[in-house]
Amino acid sequence: MKSLPINKADPQREKEQILKAQANPAEFEPLYHIHYPRVLGFIYNRVSDLETAYDLASQTFVQVLQALPKYVVTGAPFSFWIIRIAKSVLAKYYQTSGKQISVAITDEALQKMEDDPEFSTEIRFEAISLVLQTLGINDLELIQLRFFESYSFKEIALILKISENNAKVKTFRVIEKIKKLLKKSDHETL
Repeated sequence: MKSLPINKADPQREKEQILKAQANPAEFEPLYHIHYPRVLGFIYNRVSDLETAYDLASQTFVQVLQALPKYVVTGAPFSFWIIRIAKSVLAKYYQTSGKQISVAITDEALQKMEDDPEFSTEIRFEAISLVLQTLGINDLELIQLRFFESYSFKEIALILKISENNAKVKTFRVIEKIKKLLKKSDHETL
């Protein structure tokens, strides 16, 4: 029996497809087609090399298929479970390759930061780019998820396995750190 296409907005159909794929891995294809673009983008934003992103996305979906029989539908979007696996694949890649974490900083993403009410200071693109390079991996990940990939605090919480309130607090703290670093860089350039 051929599976019906899944509408991203139809969690019930996605749940049914997950259950089918758990019983028969060949039924995973519709889920793969829905989630692959987001996973590829998520990875590419962290490696900035398309060939590497394709390889890591493939590794992610191999691990997804291997772990799928153990997956339990909880009400949280399936995509966040896949993103957590992608994060694990990325962490292993950075550990074994010795490469630095990359951040794809676009003018659009910087504009989102500038427009955010949490930033009361005027942001200069060059300064924010330099400041972002000084952040630790966890802080950088929060900024990427919130501003560069436009995830809500609830979605960030699900991806990072923390509470929504904790996602807000941690993001606010990183924003405060960025503002301090920006002020410091202003004083050093005077």
